[in-house]
Amino acid sequence: MRLKHTVLPAAAALAVLGIGPEAAIRVMLGRNAAGQRIREKAMAKLEKRKSDPQDPMYRTGQYTALKNEENRQFLKEHPEERITVLSFDGLKLAGFIRRNRDTHRWLIAFHGYRADHTEIGRLLFSKEFDQLGFNVLAPDHRASGESEGNIIGMGWIERYDVLTWVNAVIEQDPDAEIVLFGESMGASSVLASAGLHLPANVKAVIADSGFSSVSSIASHVVEKKYRLPSKTVIALCDDAAERYAGFTLSEADIAKELEHVEMPVLLLHGKQDSIVPFENFEILSSVQPKSQITAVSFEHADHVCSSLDEPERYWQTVRDFLKSIPM
Repeated sequence: MRLKHTVLPAAAALAVLGIGPEAAIRVMLGRNAAGQRIREKAMAKLEKRKSDPQDPMYRTGQYTALKNEENRQFLKEHPEERITVLSFDGLKLAGFIRRNRDTHRWLIAFHGYRADHTEIGRLLFSKEFDQLGFNVLAPDHRASGESEGNIIGMGWIERYDVLTWVNAVIEQDPDAEIVLFGESMGASSVLASAGLHLPANVKAVIADSGFSSVSSIASHVVEKKYRLPSKTVIALCDDAAERYAGFTLSEADIAKELEHVEMPVLLLHGKQDSIVPFENFEILSSVQPKSQITAVSFEHADHVCSSLDEPERYWQTVRDFLKSIPM
């Protein structure tokens, strides 16, 4: 009876929309124009809001405009050094280093869904962490930018790439003291990597606007965009995802991996996040052991905008967190 009244109507609704499970998974996880257009549309909405003086996003836009020239000068004076690594499954992944003074402190910074490494610089993270004394390595995720691959793993596959990049830094600098940073999907990637028992060189994780599971972010899109019952749609898509990407949406539980964390974690999230709902932050911040997790929210910030909405508080939070870590 449940199949008749839930799964079948959901399947019928998908069919009417012209989005079968296989097609939906290809759009979500494939390196393709259709998926890229969805991301660009969402980002365009955020950008449009920055120009409206009545919108809380307006001051985010004002701050970014104020810092743009200063940031462009920084990026010009700190040219990128391109390096490559080989992933566990044979893909050539590209990463870009902006070196600081003579230091063993490294930040490995991972960008969001369908973006590339330039997002780390554009959002001022490269500049700010440079000022905190870090070499900044910003990789292109698999299936993004200059890295090979056709499947986006939503942080679940990328957690292994995080480990690959960590090992690459240690090979280059055996005395490296590494902080992992990620925003959006990159945040979920570094949080999921906690389940891999990372090398002792990794001292901390900072995650901005991450999702707690792949099914949670997929459910948000299904309910918000298509007005469909998310649980049954996810169930329908799980088999397609496993065939296409090698994992199901339901098994990709970032919060569960975070339970294995062996180092301090700083979670940052805007309460007005329109892309990764704030509930994800609440789930992640409740993971045990809580003693390892510092969770800080920002009242008016949208997706990955906390550092632009409340820059002084955001960066003071980061500085205080880093001071608490033996490095």
